[in-house]
Amino acid sequence: MTDYELLTIFIEFVNTTWIIFATYVSIVFAFIVASHLVASQLTSRVVSLVITLYTLVAVWSVWGISMNAVSISATAGEMKRRLLEDNSSLGWLRLIEMPDVMRSIIPSLITLLALVVYVESIVFFFSQRRADRPAEMSE
Repeated sequence: MTDYELLTIFIEFVNTTWIIFATYVSIVFAFIVASHLVASQLTSRVVSLVITLYTLVAVWSVWGISMNAVSISATAGEMKRRLLEDNSSLGWLRLIEMPDVMRSIIPSLITLLALVVYVESIVFFFSQRRADRPAEMSE
């Protein structure tokens, strides 16, 4: 594989990760807004449906973000390996200077962040559901 092909694959992994991330953020924000507006008005059956669908999309998104983050890290590692063996012209790419430990940690941190966002959005949904119920009963 040439440097050009390696760099192209790297860029594709980064772009794909951003697309999945942007989609995930949009879905999370939509879920949070819906939680704020209608969580207390949904029946248990609709809550089950909404949580199930949201969970399926979140799992797919977190998996996609995670796999692409790992691929970005692996591609950066390959670029660094080639540069150290004097088989590459990609020395200008600052990412290659990243310490190996950071390349190993970052995919896990990204995955953890995405999972925390999911868990917190579910917590928010159910806290909104509880918080709005007493107000309805007092009216």
